[in-house]
Amino acid sequence: MSPEQFSSSQDVDTRSDVYCFGVLLHELLAGRHPFSGASFSSLNFGDLTELIQKIAPQDLSKISDLPAEDLNEIARARSIEPRKLCAMLREDLNWIVRKCLEKDRNDRYASANGLAADVERYLSDLPVVAGPSTTRYRVAKFVKRMCAIETELKQPHPQRLMVLGNLQAAKGDIPAAIKSIKAAMKVIDKANTSQIERLQQVIRKWESQSESTNAE
Repeated sequence: MSPEQFSSSQDVDTRSDVYCFGVLLHELLAGRHPFSGASFSSLNFGDLTELIQKIAPQDLSKISDLPAEDLNEIARARSIEPRKLCAMLREDLNWIVRKCLEKDRNDRYASANGLAADVERYLSDLPVVAGPSTTRYRVAKFVKRMCAIETELKQPHPQRLMVLGNLQAAKGDIPAAIKSIKAAMKVIDKANTSQIERLQQVIRKWESQSESTNAE
């Protein structure tokens, strides 16, 4: 329940749903409730109201303070190394969940769509609304995106190599074309046997054409 749901003087709107999403996100990401130190079963309604309305929830970033055994178990359940999990929950995701769990609903996302849009920004390496509005943060995001693009461009791409091979073949440079197609075959998923077979047929065709040309 959100803080306003414990108050008889406030109506409840979609921002209460955002708070509940924040609790779920916290549990999914960190494997524990944002108020995990509290024993809900032993709290009366007054104590529970004070907890939800006044006590700050735990930051996701605090997962690094857990005993090694607990952290390893949480990371193992998420198929990720503990070190990487701690790093992942340190900034953007921590800020997103923190915004969901604000006591004042005016400080939360206005709707579930607003939360979803910020998660999309996180997945796209764009600055998140919940993050700091500083130039340093935005520049760091920009640099990270550029580095990712540069890394992607450096990777051999089968489609680009196949286009290059066909262009080289059209120009009559069969040896270079065959080299490009063979390079494409190296980075194609080995399970894609039909595509590999088609490329092998192309190579045999070009080799045959090259032999015929040389014989003439």
